[in-house]
Amino acid sequence: MPFEIEVFENGSTFSSHPLAPGKQQLGSDAKRPIHIPHPEVAGLAATIDQAGDVIFLDNHNDFAIYVGNDELAPGSRCEWRTGNAVQLTRSISLALHVSGAATAADDQVVEKKNKSLNTAIQLAVILLCGYFSFNILTEEAGETEAATSVTRRIPKFNDLIAGFEQAGLSTLTREERTLMNYLTEARTLEQRWGKSRAEEIISAYELVLGSRLIHDQQPSEESLASQAKEFAASRIEYWKRFV
Repeated sequence: MPFEIEVFENGSTFSSHPLAPGKQQLGSDAKRPIHIPHPEVAGLAATIDQAGDVIFLDNHNDFAIYVGNDELAPGSRCEWRTGNAVQLTRSISLALHVSGAATAADDQVVEKKNKSLNTAIQLAVILLCGYFSFNILTEEAGETEAATSVTRRIPKFNDLIAGFEQAGLSTLTREERTLMNYLTEARTLEQRWGKSRAEEIISAYELVLGSRLIHDQQPSEESLASQAKEFAASRIEYWKRFV
């Protein structure tokens, strides 16, 4: 049966690509049959192998990706089934479905598929957050800043993510999801590279401070946006010592 890959950027359709039997490479390099011109996507990110009605996915990135709720390590292969979203990068996700023109009677089915995809993306983000927060040996305990008269505890990454979860991931606005993704990406860089890439880590946290929810608005003191701003600012000050 014919299959098609749909590419999403932050939940919105970015492009779609029909699959042919056999192997097809996917990446940002223009020579790839499945071309995804996005700065987060590696030149060769994955290979899609269609063997009859079975699809396999090879991860060529130097980091793990998520297929549904399962982690796919670098250099590994797994079966990719329809209904399982692939979280390829922080912003880019993939959906696999049987191609064919949808009729009016299929509208409700398509809507359910989209909802399932969004749920899978949210679960992938939660798993990424949990994975990196579990592995990071934080140095936050001694990094609180003293104000002129009152010492305020800097929010912790785990507490921020828990706050987003308690607020209800399905009810988060696009700006709130973007902010959570920026925080996760910056924390991921800390886990992977540490002092060797301090400047990149600082830039990642500057993206947090520049997000629309923080930059274009004045969040209340106890809001998640305000806590994220305080956390990002404290991490920037910490990593400046290694630049």
